[in-house]
Amino acid sequence: MPWINTPVGVRSSVQAYSDNNLQVNVARNGKCLLTVRTPGSFDLDLLDIAGKRVFHKNADGPLSFVLEKGVVSNGTYIVHLVSGSKKFEKKIMILQ
Repeated sequence: MPWINTPVGVRSSVQAYSDNNLQVNVARNGKCLLTVRTPGSFDLDLLDIAGKRVFHKNADGPLSFVLEKGVVSNGTYIVHLVSGSKKFEKKIMILQ
C-alpha cells in the first residue's frame, strides 16, 4: 500500500484564483467567495478529491456568492463549471 503524504500544521492562508469564467477567493475567516463571470445559466459543482459532490449551485450569471465557514471542510476540491456548451474545471485548496 502506498504512503499518502498529508501536510500537518498547515496555517490559514488567503488563496485566490481568477480567469475569464470564474474567480475564487478563500479568506482567513473560512469563507469562500465564488464569482461566476459567465452570463447566462450555469451549473457549478464543488467536488471533493474522491469526486463526491459537496456543493451544487444552479443559477444565472454573472453572480457572486459566499460559501460560509463549515459548508466545506479543509481540503482539495475541484470546481466544475458548466455554462451552455462550455465546461471548465479548476482545482482549489480550502484552508480555514
